[in-house]
Amino acid sequence: MKMSAFLAVAIFSIGTAVGFSHAADTGGRDGAGRAGARAGRGAAAGARNGAGRAGRADAATRGAMVDKREANQEKRIEQGIKKGQITDDEETKLKGLETNITTLEGNFKADGKLSKDEVSQLKKALNEASLQIWSERHDTEGNQKPVVRLGKDVFATDALTTKLESPNLTKADAKSFLTDFKKLVNIKRRLGKENLPPDQRTELQTEYNNLLNKYFVQK
Repeated sequence: MKMSAFLAVAIFSIGTAVGFSHAADTGGRDGAGRAGARAGRGAAAGARNGAGRAGRADAATRGAMVDKREANQEKRIEQGIKKGQITDDEETKLKGLETNITTLEGNFKADGKLSKDEVSQLKKALNEASLQIWSERHDTEGNQKPVVRLGKDVFATDALTTKLESPNLTKADAKSFLTDFKKLVNIKRRLGKENLPPDQRTELQTEYNNLLNKYFVQK
């Protein structure tokens, strides 16, 4: 949206310059000058108004994105409760995290908008809560949820879920796991869909097995 505002300013500036040049060539300097000045002021005001509307639209989009993620995470919690994957204690913990995020968003929106920095803070809190929801649904407390993206018989190890649920989990550890998980999903897709040479297939299968055994067990 900001790019549109910049384009509007450029277009109006070019149009005004052409108007002044044409008026000078036809001898209408004074009248055209005043008209051009008014047009220039009008164009600048229009651009400012457009930029203001673009800024409000950006803020609304950011707010909608946060609201959508919050709703999705609340749905994941409810699904986990319904399927017996989340215990009462885990429910209390996860709903507390969601309440904290809602409160934080409400405080940020007290001035009627969400800034980029505020959205970044909310995204960080949402990411942390999302990882906790995943961990609680995939641990061995309650009915353990299989890691369906890797297979219906694939389950997270106790060591993994304990680490992810720990308040001492470092950003580096969380990033490392998420990177490996994405790699696992991608390799699984390639092994299932691509016509790979035998040596490459063997290499990928070995990498997949090593990563799988690092975090998961097959039952």
